[in-house]
Amino acid sequence: MNQLTGRDKDILKSLLSYGLLSSKQIKDLHFSGVDKRTVLRRLRKLTKAKWILRHVTSRGGEIIWTLSLKGANYLLSDFSLKRINRSSLIHDLIANDLRITLEGNKLGNHWRSSHNLRHGMSKAKNPYVREPHSIPDWLVEMKIGGRKSIVAMEVELNYKGKRRMQKVFDMYARKESINHIWYIVPTKSFGEKILRSAISLIKSHGKYKVFFSIISEVKDDPYNLKFYFSNEEVITQKLNVENAHSTTHCVSKTEVAA
Repeated sequence: MNQLTGRDKDILKSLLSYGLLSSKQIKDLHFSGVDKRTVLRRLRKLTKAKWILRHVTSRGGEIIWTLSLKGANYLLSDFSLKRINRSSLIHDLIANDLRITLEGNKLGNHWRSSHNLRHGMSKAKNPYVREPHSIPDWLVEMKIGGRKSIVAMEVELNYKGKRRMQKVFDMYARKESINHIWYIVPTKSFGEKILRSAISLIKSHGKYKVFFSIISEVKDDPYNLKFYFSNEEVITQKLNVENAHSTTHCVSKTEVAA
């Protein structure tokens, strides 16, 4: 099967962009209203033709799909996840779901996943650039307050401790290309704890706005979700969050590392 359909090409592009996707996420993105068995049949054909890779997480568990090197080369890329990290899989799938929700509601442009960013930086000579804590889950362009902004989106499910969080914020303090750091967390108290860890960054770098949202609020109502910052609650209309214009430039690897 060397002949790809338009939808096949879109699947390859999504896998390149997201890094990995579950069967359900591929169905949501590209097979709306189609029976899941039909979706899996097509994915198996793409796997047999070596366009994509299939990963079984556990007996009866979710099937995960990634781009093969053949599929990557077709898209003029060399990015391919041959293995998946099962310890971070739940986190990665939640991060994907949040992007699918936000992007589906016209929030954000030029999304870059941590998988892509890590791949692009893997050969960097500077050890700081290769430091895992320096790579956000998503890098995305948005308009906030009427201005085009580069937003580092972090999906945090477990608090890493004050010292480790401060190390993360110290790294963000050196990334002048990033305008905002947006944490998406399970609860409000969790987010408030993160803001307390970021207080020195907030005080010393006025151009950095660190704020958070709650996972359930993002999924349930992305147009009226709350952004929590400095003990204030504002909805998207007040923050004026919208898509960055389609002509904005893509964020380069060097900008992320700056």
